[in-house]
Amino acid sequence: MSRLFRDSTSSSTGNRMRKRYHSPELRREAIRQVVKYRQPIRDVAEQLHLPQDTVRVWVRRHREDRTAAKLMATELRIARAPAPTERDLLQRMIELHLLKATG
Repeated sequence: MSRLFRDSTSSSTGNRMRKRYHSPELRREAIRQVVKYRQPIRDVAEQLHLPQDTVRVWVRRHREDRTAAKLMATELRIARAPAPTERDLLQRMIELHLLKATG
C-alpha cells in the first residue's frame, strides 16, 4: 500500500512547523484495520508508518461520528412515529382494565 501524504509548512508565531496531510484513503484504511479487523492501534500505526496518536484520534472521531449518526437516526424514527390518537389511548385503557378484571 502506498503512503499518501504531503508535507506543508506553517509559520505561526515565526516558528516553522511541518504538518502532514494524510489522504482520505489512508485514514479510511487505518480506521478499517482497527475497527473492522480489530487490530491494535499500535500495530496499524507501525504498519502504515503513522504516529499512534494520529490513528487513535482518527478512530475516536470515527466512533463518535457513528454514535452521533445512530442517535440522530433514533431521534428521526421517534419523530416520525405517529402520535397515538384518542381512540388508541381509549383502546389501551380498555385493554388494561380488562386485564385487571380477569387477572
